Amino acid sequence: MTTFARHERALDDYIVKLEFRSVNHRYLDVTCRMPRWMSPLEERIKKLVRRFHERGKVDLTVSFEGEEPVASRFRPRTEQVRAYLYAVSQLKKGLELKGDLGVSDLLLLFRDAIEPEQEDIDIEGFWGFLSKELEELLKQARSQAEREGEALQSDLERHLAILKRLIDAIEERKEKVLPEQKAALRERILSTLNGTPLSEERLLQEFAILADRLDITEELVRARSHIDRFLELLGEQDAVGRKLDFLLQELFREINTMASKAQDAQVSQMVVEAKGEVEKLREQVQNII
Repeated sequence: MTTFARHERALDDYIVKLEFRSVNHRYLDVTCRMPRWMSPLEERIKKLVRRFHERGKVDLTVSFEGEEPVASRFRPRTEQVRAYLYAVSQLKKGLELKGDLGVSDLLLLFRDAIEPEQEDIDIEGFWGFLSKELEELLKQARSQAEREGEALQSDLERHLAILKRLIDAIEERKEKVLPEQKAALRERILSTLNGTPLSEERLLQEFAILADRLDITEELVRARSHIDRFLELLGEQDAVGRKLDFLLQELFREINTMASKAQDAQVSQMVVEAKGEVEKLREQVQNII
């Protein structure tokens, strides 16, 4: 699940623009992208993010439109450039190279030839302003994450309700199909014997073997148990994504076993639908950490 929020505040000389992006992550991992002069505020910003968010890989960007609160100047690193040029001349002489190094070449190859130099700024005063704006951004992001979480939970519960109905229908069909299969078994046995008498005891044994082979009671019980546990985990605040995914794997296995045991076309069709619902749940669970 991805969360995005944006907040702006216009002042006399500039507009401060704040952006929040977050993707699923088991722990909270915050990356701040902002001008270098704001580096002293990075830990405060991260601490503020932790007040509003417990988990997620967060990218928080602070940028400015217009003049920044601190004016930038630039100064050449003359001594370093001189040493660099001397090294280049020695390289040229030693390897008998031709060609001249122009200013554009120098700036391309030696990017630290000119470095920024900022004026002093009232960092505490700026933090007093910025922290309030960041709180607005983080509240907005949290509200969006909560709305998305509620929508996700509602969607998961909808698929679980469909799954429950399918399992109920499979159980109902199971009660009907066994007598039908017993009758079919009787016909097959009598046809094979071709009029030879068969004891009732032997027939009952065959029926018992058939019933045991086709019985899916345990699979139905476990499937319902997995669904109930899934719903319980949805209500917990901890990281439950892996547990939910494991439950769905187990649920898929139980449903698959029902199809192989039941040997009934209607049950097989309902199992196909149930598998589809489990796959939809697994897709959605990937959005839960």
